[in-house]
Amino acid sequence: MSASELVLAPSRRAKMVLMLTALWPPLLFWLVPMPWWGLLVAMPLLFSGYWLGVKQYQQLCLSQALLLHNDGTVHWFTVPASPAAVSGILCGGLVSQWAIKLYWRRDNSKAISQRWVFADQCPPAQFRALARAVNQANWQRQPAA
Repeated sequence: MSASELVLAPSRRAKMVLMLTALWPPLLFWLVPMPWWGLLVAMPLLFSGYWLGVKQYQQLCLSQALLLHNDGTVHWFTVPASPAAVSGILCGGLVSQWAIKLYWRRDNSKAISQRWVFADQCPPAQFRALARAVNQANWQRQPAA
């Protein structure tokens, strides 16, 4: 059984998009005057949006490595040292020239996880290998119609 090792560096494009989306609420408040009670109503919504953005940004800053086997199993490694998590790629993943959306399920849980892998996170050959694995999982494990 052969395997490919992929090292996912933090994505610069995704970080830039998250930073630009963080700028629109202050710009909106600057351009559209609002009464004080409108600000009080909008603050919890803005805080929760910023909190989700910060969590996504922190996830993007983590470097990860994964070992991709030909049978569709994946071993995930986070660089700040955590044990490898064995997973299986599920059907339903998306592949484009800019990003890949992975769906996987860990062997010991029923929860389905997802992650976007952007093209600037790894070398092109590794990106193509991951795209091939996702397409193969979609082709082999299609739901019966």
